[in-house]
Amino acid sequence: PLPPDGETILEKVKALELLGLKRLARRELLFAARFGESPAMKLTMAEALMERGHLSQAQAIATETVKSLDAAPFSLWRLAYPKPYEQEVKAATQEWGVDPLLIYAIMREESRYDPEAISRAYAQGLMQIIPSTRDWIAEQLKIEIDPTEIFDPGMNIRLGAWYLRHLVDYFEGDLDYAVAGYNGGPGNVNKWKENPLVQEKADFFRWIGLSETREYVPKVLLSYEVYRWLEQVEGD
Repeated sequence: PLPPDGETILEKVKALELLGLKRLARRELLFAARFGESPAMKLTMAEALMERGHLSQAQAIATETVKSLDAAPFSLWRLAYPKPYEQEVKAATQEWGVDPLLIYAIMREESRYDPEAISRAYAQGLMQIIPSTRDWIAEQLKIEIDPTEIFDPGMNIRLGAWYLRHLVDYFEGDLDYAVAGYNGGPGNVNKWKENPLVQEKADFFRWIGLSETREYVPKVLLSYEVYRWLEQVEGD
């Protein structure tokens, strides 16, 4: 159950919002979520953040809380691994034949579900697509894309799903190589595979030549497994 002070915080947040002080209301929720003493407090505040559209922050708090508990409740796991933009993901994955859970895993690690995310390498949007890749995909699809459209969730997910499908086909169905290629580029993956020190698949992960990609691949694959586990639990 939510502690009494949790109810007080929610009432205060609603009062601030009625006064038009939404930024201050969000700060109250964030403070309570981060420093709340009980999992129930953290979960309730994270849910309140999610309801108000602060998905990245809610997800981050839920993830931290899951890690701190020996046995986190399912609702907290689901908040840590949400499924936003369901219609856009469904449309794109049906069009290109990609597992939507893999799209969510990539989205989670690439942008933390922020449609306006921009990386230091200028990768953009939910699926973190760099401009040169965006233009190449548009050329393959024979469509014209305004540069600002990359921040539209539907367009970004559609392009990212197509590119992932391309990589899965290119690497003959190998998801490990496809995920590495999504972040590091397929050319680099081929070079890493040909490293004489790579005698078996397990060696490949150790000899990925970019530190970012070396860290990225296991994170995406782990997120993918968690998403699959959550789907299985919900289906039982």
